[in-house]
Amino acid sequence: MAHGNFEWVTEWSSFAHQLSPSVLQLAGEGLRAIDIGCGTSTLAVSLAHHGYSEVTAVDREASCIEHMRALYANRSDVRWQVCDVCETSCELEDGSFELVVDKGMLDCALVEHCAAALLSTVTRLLAAGGVYAVISFRKQALLRRLLHINCLLFDAMDEVDLPVGDGGGSLCLFRRRVDSFVTPDLNALATHIDRTLDWWYTQEVPLLTKEREQQICLEWDRKLENLNRNAFGPAHSLNACTLSLQSAFEVLLSDEERTEVQYEDFTQDLVYFFKERFGREELPERISLQEGLAYLEHSQ
Repeated sequence: MAHGNFEWVTEWSSFAHQLSPSVLQLAGEGLRAIDIGCGTSTLAVSLAHHGYSEVTAVDREASCIEHMRALYANRSDVRWQVCDVCETSCELEDGSFELVVDKGMLDCALVEHCAAALLSTVTRLLAAGGVYAVISFRKQALLRRLLHINCLLFDAMDEVDLPVGDGGGSLCLFRRRVDSFVTPDLNALATHIDRTLDWWYTQEVPLLTKEREQQICLEWDRKLENLNRNAFGPAHSLNACTLSLQSAFEVLLSDEERTEVQYEDFTQDLVYFFKERFGREELPERISLQEGLAYLEHSQ
């Protein structure tokens, strides 16, 4: 069971003004909003306090929903529901929300390779002229490029820098065109997402440059030296050139990247990498520098 509240990416106060109905030009009574992938965030309650009369919060984790239902049992204007928005069978009514708020959900879906299904669900849930608000660790240029595809029927509205840790975050707003809804082709959308990520991480912000490779080599050696200094007995010498997965995670990914990719995501990506590159089904407990660099190159 989840306990307390946790705000992923950033606090409500850093973007509250941008999501007010007047700023988003959402007119009329009975405005409906949804927080997708709510976790134990109080975002839905904040939306209910700021002009949205019907607010839904969904998450695939039943424990989170049960916790929030119990915590806010006295509120009739917020509905908590178990639902996986990365499943195309998600049981929410088409066109039922003027505002869809995504606070970190797209980030997770990109890591889990289900962003196409997520975006298809978002387009289905939005009423014509409704707004999709993406609050993300990712850069605005990447988010804008990801959502710039005709089948999503989105028009970019505004972009705001958010105060998120050392690397910052982004709020990007997209309005759904008034055109009739057409279900996106999931294969075409997934291909577009993959190509956009390839462009971003090879052309715009490549993971592995010559300078970065040199820096990683130095950091790898420093980490090994520190471990050697604290090691006892001959067992450690067998692993003299390898690091544990946790240590490799700390060396291979920058501080900013570790705000986007959690350790669990890193190990899952390594599972795919070792299976595809070496045909290995099981993830080793330690990896070499060469394997780490190959993983980064593969991840581009």
